[in-house]
Amino acid sequence: MNSPRTYTYLGTLGDSFMAFCRLYDFAKNQASPVLVKRYAYSFDDIEKPVEAFFKLIPYIRYQRVVPTPTETPYEAIKRDHGLFLSDSEDYGPTANFEFNPFPVIETLTHKNPYSVQKKTIGIQLHAGKSTRFQNKNYKGLDLDWVQTLVNHLPRDQFDICLLGTGAGYNTQKITLFCKKNSILNGVGTLSFEEWLIHLKYLDFLITPDGFSAFFACSQRVYSLVFYSDPDVPKCYLHTAWKAFSEWHFCTPQNKWQSRLGRLFGKPYQYYRPFSVDHVLRFIQERSTEFT
Repeated sequence: MNSPRTYTYLGTLGDSFMAFCRLYDFAKNQASPVLVKRYAYSFDDIEKPVEAFFKLIPYIRYQRVVPTPTETPYEAIKRDHGLFLSDSEDYGPTANFEFNPFPVIETLTHKNPYSVQKKTIGIQLHAGKSTRFQNKNYKGLDLDWVQTLVNHLPRDQFDICLLGTGAGYNTQKITLFCKKNSILNGVGTLSFEEWLIHLKYLDFLITPDGFSAFFACSQRVYSLVFYSDPDVPKCYLHTAWKAFSEWHFCTPQNKWQSRLGRLFGKPYQYYRPFSVDHVLRFIQERSTEFT
């Protein structure tokens, strides 16, 4: 039976995925696509990946609602009579659906892009966006830290794939970096769907919190995740994902430089989130779980 209700949420791509997981079991069993509305300002760099994601989901019809000039997304969502896709009741009645931590996206039918001769470690170079309203959302890995990690990984056992759009980095430098270190370069070279495929078939992922972390955990990819907002685990880390991941709090490599950068319109924050020994230990311990 088709539901006449619409469902609402706030946020960016990561929040879109969390809303999808909550709606997944219900929506896929409806006679026609379920309408989902995202309340957000009009930023193309945020909207495009959200649209690309929902295009892969045939049983959900996605719509962005831009608030009027006199209201915020939080105020706009309160006047909608949809059900909010969250446990929070701050914005009206919530959709009483159980969150599915392991949804299957049937449209992702591509073959494994990696060699089967070795395990593949993915490094998501950055996550989050930098806008006038979300200048603390961006999190990137310090490239020198990535180089140190690459130097210590046993390359006879592991291939490495670098992922991301390249926002906040010199893409020419990234290309030379990957060539020098014999790394698969997925930075700025993949479509959204190809990016999901590359995440899905990884054996391990090192990533900032955000969509890449949520999606990888949902595909049972062993993930080492760092975050800079202490509320992230409480809001986003599903209990079932703890079996496949470790999440660690960290701060930018240079906090003052990061703050000044945001002040002068360069809101990129770079991190050295784990010791190399910790990464190697995580990979070694999880490698024993492969059958």
